[in-house]
Amino acid sequence: MLQLPAQTIQIHENQSIQHDLLTIEAGQAIGLIGANGSGKTSFLHAMYQSAPSDVVIEFVRFNLPPPRLASHLKKQVMERWNLPKRAYTTYSGGEQLRYQIGAALTTEADLYLLDEPTNHLDEEAVRWLIEIIQQSRAAWIIVSHDRHFLNHIATHIWAIEDEHIHTFRGNYTAYEQERERKRQQQQKRFEEQQQMIQDTERKMKALHDWSEHIHRESTASHHPKQMGAKEYYRTKAKRADRQVKSKEKQLQRLRIEEPIERPSPNRTIQFEIEDSAQRGMQVAYMRDVTLERSGIQVLQNIHFQLTRGEKVALVGPNGSGKSTLLLALLGELPISSGTLWMSPHLKIGYLAQSVTFEDEQLRVRDLLEGSAHLMVKRQQQLFHLGFAPERWTSMLKDLSMGERLKVKLLQWMSEGCHLLLLDEPTNHLDLPSKIQLEHALIQYNGTVVFTSHDATFREHVATRTFDVQNNQRPKSPNTAIRDTLMNLENEQIILIHQLTEAKIGSEDYQQLDAQFQHIQKKIQTLRMKLK
Repeated sequence: MLQLPAQTIQIHENQSIQHDLLTIEAGQAIGLIGANGSGKTSFLHAMYQSAPSDVVIEFVRFNLPPPRLASHLKKQVMERWNLPKRAYTTYSGGEQLRYQIGAALTTEADLYLLDEPTNHLDEEAVRWLIEIIQQSRAAWIIVSHDRHFLNHIATHIWAIEDEHIHTFRGNYTAYEQERERKRQQQQKRFEEQQQMIQDTERKMKALHDWSEHIHRESTASHHPKQMGAKEYYRTKAKRADRQVKSKEKQLQRLRIEEPIERPSPNRTIQFEIEDSAQRGMQVAYMRDVTLERSGIQVLQNIHFQLTRGEKVALVGPNGSGKSTLLLALLGELPISSGTLWMSPHLKIGYLAQSVTFEDEQLRVRDLLEGSAHLMVKRQQQLFHLGFAPERWTSMLKDLSMGERLKVKLLQWMSEGCHLLLLDEPTNHLDLPSKIQLEHALIQYNGTVVFTSHDATFREHVATRTFDVQNNQRPKSPNTAIRDTLMNLENEQIILIHQLTEAKIGSEDYQQLDAQFQHIQKKIQTLRMKLK
């Protein structure tokens, strides 16, 4: 058993986390959740650094250098986690994380700290990890926004809300139900107290009016000779004054001494992605493309076609080449062989897994500088992305991974891109942000190619999936014909748009029409050969 005494952990200059006594038992799996920037990773660091020397802790997080392992342990990890026998530096992000987890498990620690493990693991690796945690006698504290994962592994939930850690027994669904029950209970108590305050104010006003009336009667001249009348009204006036003071004390108790706060509303996040008008249905295609990274062949004989408006989810296990394919579409990675065609004048927005900035010392407002009107708009957009107003002046180096992702999203959200290439866009996003990003991408009229280990996100956003492994096929005798046919069809699309802009009957129009008819005949001939 490990106990964390009540304390305040300083996260940033104006941000901290408070918690009461926390107890961690062997066999517990604790899901640590909270909004982006709430301090989840900082809390794990604080735990790791302040743990008693007799407690063995393993802290697993992304982008760590490879741990030193004896050769027999290294072999065991690579076999258990299905890792290729090559240098660690050539591994994909998911493969590196699998190696880190496997290496950590060889120590048989008392407590494992994991920071967003499912962000980089494929479905098979996630299933293995769930199995390991469920069968483990160790304790686990895991930062995650993956509802499916938390529902399978969590025995407890620690939620960072309003700079406090609140503890709940059960998995994520149980936490949501209990949190909503408490929120509704507090809302009811708040409304009852507000009604009581209104009733008390109304009664106090009536008593005050009555007291003034009695005071006037006690000094009135219309019954000077009536025996005891004035004394009678004076007595009633004193009693009325006492009742008014009693109600004033009751109001003070309700408003100041025992106020019930209105429960915080469920946070709403808003994403809006602007898109520019794009001509032509064809966005990109690959024919028999081979891709290499660091001299190692990752993909070969890839056939991939992208049509305007599609939302394509790239799927495949860790290291299968999903990120590599995105880099090729971006133009950052040249193809080794084959044909890659991209629609001309295509404006592309790209989001990498690891969000970095050229100058980490800049403040958020400096990175997004512009006119006064534009600055106000961007500040509002950040607020709608779940950014606390005070984070507007934070340095980029102090942002959490989720906050860095949102700032990067904002940079291209309003640029009017035709094509978005998103490499694990939900990594590090809290749940409200993840759900709203789903809505924004569904409503976006442009084209999206993305990778995600979040099955729910893929199911909601993707119009189709592309398995990078199962779409590597051997060349056939018809490959050259299909390539030529695709090129001709794309030329035809461009000619159609030129014809719509040319004046009917003009010399330019006649030349374009002749080219169109010539290409149409070639297309018909090639299609006959394929039959």
